[in-house]
Amino acid sequence: MTLRFIIGTFFLTTLTAPMAFGGQAEDFILKGNAFVQKKDYDEAIKEYGNALKADPKNAKAHLLLGLIYANKGELDKALKFTHYALTLEKSYSAFHNLALIYANKGEYQNAADAYESALLISPKSASDWYQLGLLHAGNNRFDEGITAYKKVIELNPRIDDAYLGLGAAYYWNGDKSLALEQVKKLRELKFNQKADALLSWIKNNESKKREVRTAATAKQAPETKPQPDTQPPAASSDTVTSNK
Repeated sequence: MTLRFIIGTFFLTTLTAPMAFGGQAEDFILKGNAFVQKKDYDEAIKEYGNALKADPKNAKAHLLLGLIYANKGELDKALKFTHYALTLEKSYSAFHNLALIYANKGEYQNAADAYESALLISPKSASDWYQLGLLHAGNNRFDEGITAYKKVIELNPRIDDAYLGLGAAYYWNGDKSLALEQVKKLRELKFNQKADALLSWIKNNESKKREVRTAATAKQAPETKPQPDTQPPAASSDTVTSNK
C-alpha cells in the first residue's frame, strides 16, 4: 500500500467530516484540501501554513502538512509535523500516518510501534493489523506476526492476503503443517490462485532447504582421492571413444 493511496483515503474522510467550530484556520484547511484534490500539493502546503499562522497549535493542519510532505517523499519533514500533531492530539490518523512514514524510511520497529499505538485507539482496523503482521514477520518476530494475521482474519475472513502472510509466518516459525492448513482454507474460500501461490512458495522453500542440506552433507563427507585405473580397457568390437 503506497503513501499516495493512503493520502487519498485520508483526505476523503477529512473532507467529508464536519469541521469543528469553523474559524480562519479551518477556512485555510478547506482551501488546502481543495488543492490536494487537484494534486496541487505546493499550494496546499501554503494554505496549511496559513492555517498554522492563524492557529499554531492546530493539530489537523500539522497532520495534513505531514501527510503532504510524506506524499512528496520528504519524510523527515513529514515526521516533524506528524510528531508535533501527536503532541497536540493523540489521534488514530496521526499514529497511522506515523507508521507509514517510518515504514517508508525503513525504520520497521518504529513503524510497528506506531501501528500498535494506532490499534489501541482503533482496534478494529483490519488493514493496520495486516501491516503490523507484515512488519513483525519481516523482523523475524513470527509469533507476533501470527497473532496480527489471526486478528485480521477474525475481523475480516475475506482478506486473502492475511492467509498468505499467516501461512508464511507459520512456515518460517517451523510449523509446515499449519502453513499448509492456510492453503486448505484459501481453497475453501475459493481463493484458488492465492492457494496455489502459497503452496508453490512452500514447495520452493522446501526445495531450497533440501539443496542446502545436500550441499552441507557433501561438504562434511570425507574427501576421497581418485585411484588410478591400472587395468586396460576391455577390448570390444563396439567400444565407443569420446573426447568429452
